[in-house]
Amino acid sequence: MSGGHFQYDEFKMQHMAEQIDFEIQHNDLPDPQYGQTNGYSKEVLFYMQYTRDALMHSHKMTKHLDYLLSGDTGQEDYLERVKNELQVRKVNK
Repeated sequence: MSGGHFQYDEFKMQHMAEQIDFEIQHNDLPDPQYGQTNGYSKEVLFYMQYTRDALMHSHKMTKHLDYLLSGDTGQEDYLERVKNELQVRKVNK
């Protein structure tokens, strides 16, 4: 499968999610250059995680749509994949 209908922009969502995850993981670690920590509160971290998860979900859903619109998958495969993704998201909430 190659996709490309959206010029692979869905991977920008994945990249943003990975950057957010990095910030979450390094929240309490001092910045090597400045020595300060972000020190975000638990509530802020919760919403950062929510945003990360929403971006990853959007990335996956858009990737499946990209394959459909590019002719790489048919309607049945598309529906199976998005329904599976929705089920996985529902279980992980």
